[in-house]
Amino acid sequence: MAVISPFITDGALSWLSDRTAKLVAVVSRPDELEKLSSETLQLTGKWFTLDEAAETEDGEEPEKLDTVGLHAKAYVTEKGWWTTLYTGSANATSAALLHRSNTEILVEMSGKTSQVGGIDTLLGENGLNNILNEYVQPDEVPDIDEEVFTAQQALENARRSLTKAGLKLRCEADGETWKLSLIATEPLSLSGISSFKAWPITVSEDLGSDVFGLTHFGDAEIGNFATESVTGLIAFEFVSDIKKLSLRMVLNLPVEGLPENRDNAIFRLVLKNREGFLRYILLILGEYTGEVLNKGGLFLFGNGTSPWAEGFTGEVPILEELARAFSRDPDKLKDIAEVVERLLRDDAHNQIIPEQFTKMWKVFETAMEEADK
Repeated sequence: MAVISPFITDGALSWLSDRTAKLVAVVSRPDELEKLSSETLQLTGKWFTLDEAAETEDGEEPEKLDTVGLHAKAYVTEKGWWTTLYTGSANATSAALLHRSNTEILVEMSGKTSQVGGIDTLLGENGLNNILNEYVQPDEVPDIDEEVFTAQQALENARRSLTKAGLKLRCEADGETWKLSLIATEPLSLSGISSFKAWPITVSEDLGSDVFGLTHFGDAEIGNFATESVTGLIAFEFVSDIKKLSLRMVLNLPVEGLPENRDNAIFRLVLKNREGFLRYILLILGEYTGEVLNKGGLFLFGNGTSPWAEGFTGEVPILEELARAFSRDPDKLKDIAEVVERLLRDDAHNQIIPEQFTKMWKVFETAMEEADK
């Protein structure tokens, strides 16, 4: 396993090491690596930090940023022919992985190592190699910055207080949008915090709203959002008074007044055109791989733009994939049938389902009916 995590603890790394064949490499922040015990440092011979030159974009002024440095959390494993990537909010800390006192989200993605690469690819020349520095343990551990320590304590105390505040999300119809409000059922203390904002994870953080009102009034509005953006997964960001350090977290909150048509709105958002439909069908079939998206593989660098369109401007081998699923995994076709039936109930289905697919799908419908007899 290779671990990328800005915050790490001895206990969590030891736990991960015990559950994998080998802890290959760890990428973290220098100050976190300096806290590790000598026993933990024996778990692997590869410890890395992010190169300082990679921590800011060209033209940015670091002193104006409160989020400079490593923020990614990823866990990469290899087993047999497969590479698995876990990425999300969970740091390699005892709080996140062992005690589970945090509410975390991790997404699991797997692919054949021959197609998406593996740990060596991730750390190699075409991966992160150019922005990593090998960590060398200092002869003397530097003195702790008291202000940084105080700021970190304030952030941790705020995080704990928020998890105990008994939060819930209230939805209220407001024209064509929904007004979302946070309700705290227990007192919330944010001593040492200068900024506190929240936003649904379905939208950009730029739409985050100040929710300090939770500490005074027990409720605070997040804002108005479209039906498909309504979710109980709410992101929070604290910023400390001193040093302006930040901490982000996500809570899965109970929701009051969830829109009844939310699922349909999300469905229409995902399948809003023919490209989206074909993309979704291939995802169900499990054939939307890195080779289709980007022949460079999963761990290569990009410019941040998506090559979705390129993969669907030419012929997509839908017929072959449907035939393969029919013979090997017919349950996938039942999932597709549900999608098609749901779309056919919409008057705009002709703009979403290609005519060629409709004709082809009738053949598979007949074949499935015969197979069920």
